[in-house]
Parts: sequence; structure tokens; C-alpha cells
Amino acid sequence: MDHVIQFLIEHITWFPVILFLFLSLRYFLISSIMYVSLWFVFSKALKKRRIQEGALLKNQIWNEIRHSLESFAAMSVICTPLFYLYAHGKTTIYHNWVDYPLWWIPINILIFFFWHDWTFYIHHRWLHTPWAYKHIHYVHHISRIPTPFASHAFHWVEGAMQIVFIYPVVMWVPMHPWTFVGFMALSAFFASWGHFNYELMPLGTWHAWWGSWVTTSTHHNLHHKYNNGNFSLYLRSWDRVNGTLHPQTEERYAQYSKKD
Repeated sequence: MDHVIQFLIEHITWFPVILFLFLSLRYFLISSIMYVSLWFVFSKALKKRRIQEGALLKNQIWNEIRHSLESFAAMSVICTPLFYLYAHGKTTIYHNWVDYPLWWIPINILIFFFWHDWTFYIHHRWLHTPWAYKHIHYVHHISRIPTPFASHAFHWVEGAMQIVFIYPVVMWVPMHPWTFVGFMALSAFFASWGHFNYELMPLGTWHAWWGSWVTTSTHHNLHHKYNNGNFSLYLRSWDRVNGTLHPQTEERYAQYSKKD
């Protein structure tokens, strides 16, 4: 990684291009594997776990890919000034693991996690206001029955909004590059998870201590189906506290998470 970073520092105009290629490769890798696995290879075995039935829209996957690439282009441009600040030592990113104790890594991840989750909920609620939905967020909701390729299918403005949240973290919270890359990779998988259209979690997850606070595929799928409620990304606690949890979420989760 150090060689890549050094190259980009010396050729900073290449940064948005390299980042765009990285985001696109990550997207195609995760989305393709999950789409082929769930919608084809294991579709019969998971038939009763499929959330929404019916045919996809004409050219739906192509449009999801096209809008995702537009989003990645916007994200890459938005991140370029931040990389410029990093290249000139204006961020809190550190490279030597020994600079901070090992216990700082999980705390670092938790800060990143909660900050991303909270800011996502806030801006997602705003995107469902009449003006923002009509001009920006409608692009994501074209896919009423989402596929893994819809995970980043945004209007380019929303794509930019999706990445701005990293600025305060990178500027104020000391973080190793691999911690950052690892978190963003998990975040990308979780975004795809919400668009699987298959509920993969066990039936007992909803009431289990370890699963009672997390969102699942059913949670976000209902958001696409009914176009309201279930605005949370990682923690459905935000929806519970703010009264935006769709009333059918638990019932539908129980229905789609049954194995028989």
C-alpha cells in the first residue's frame, strides 16, 4: 500500500482515477458474487427466503450499474481534496501501528461505525423530503425489487453525500490506512447485504441479544417496497427511537427467515 500511496502523492491528478477504479472493482466483485450466488446458484435452496417476487424492470441491472459508476465518479472527485490534505500532512492518518496502542483500533472502528450510521440516518431522512426525493433520491428507488447491484445506484449528488461523512473522521480521528480500507470494505458489503432480496439471517436473530439491534436484508427491502420507513443503515435503533421502523418489519422478517 505504501508504494501506491507514494505514487499518488507524487501524481495526485491520478488519485480520482485510481479511486474510481478501486471503488468500481470492489463493487463489481461483491455485487457479482452475491447476485450469481443468491439469484442463480442457490436460488432454489433459498426460495422461501426470497423477499420480493416478480420480474425486474427492463434493463434494471444495467441502470443500477450505470448509476453506481456515476456515484463512484462523484465520490472520487469529492475525496481528492481530502487526499491532498493527507499528502500535505493535514490529516490524522498514521502509518506506524506502534504509534497508537492496539486497543485504539476497535475504538477507532466504533467511532467510524457510529458516526457513519448516525450521519446516514440523518441524510437519508432528508433525502425523503419531497424536493430531495424528486430531484435526487428517486434514482435509488427506481429498483423496487433491488439486486446487489443497487447497493450504490445513486444520483451522483447522493453519491457525493454518501462519502462526505469521512471528512471529519479522517481530519480529527487518528486512523491507520488499513483500518480505513477495512471498514469501507465491510461497509460496501453491508450496503450490498441490504439489497440481496434474500433474508439470510436465522429466525431467532430478531430477539437475540446480538441481533436485536442490527438491520437485515428485510429491513431495507421493505424500504424499497413501500418507499417509507426503515431509514437506518447498520442499527435499526435509529428507526425505533425516531418512530420510523416500518410496522411490518418484524412480521416480514419472521416470514422470510424461516428455513422450512
